[in-house]
Amino acid sequence: MSERATVDLSRFDNSKTFDPGAGLVKRTIWYFTNALFFLNPCFPFRSPKPALLRLFGARVGKGVVIHPGVNIKFPWKLSIGDHSWIGQRVWLDNLDRLTIGSNVVIAAGAVVTKDVPDNCVVGGIPAKVISTIENDLEEPEEAAAAEEAE
Repeated sequence: MSERATVDLSRFDNSKTFDPGAGLVKRTIWYFTNALFFLNPCFPFRSPKPALLRLFGARVGKGVVIHPGVNIKFPWKLSIGDHSWIGQRVWLDNLDRLTIGSNVVIAAGAVVTKDVPDNCVVGGIPAKVISTIENDLEEPEEAAAAEEAE
């Protein structure tokens, strides 16, 4: 029989190569904020969540909806575009800068580790584009002109 390979994890140290982007105090405060207001399913209110993310340095657009149970690693490395929805139990595992585009839907339970383009639906582990969102809304003047042409 062949001998089984072993790994010595006691020698692992990424403290010289990994930068969390914030000091220990800020990371600790975020840990408890994330647990109380984002991960906690008993906190169903969506409106204060974008403001809390902004307090920790995230760039968050207009009309962003964040459902309960969402886990965000480092908000100071996060950017979310306008009118994006983040479903329940989503994990934004942003060890590096993460950008979520505008008009994006992230399906419940997805794990997002890479940038998400505008106008799409993503889901799965890891999250992948499931479909694109076509913008069917026209400006009122364009709609009226199209009706007159018919």
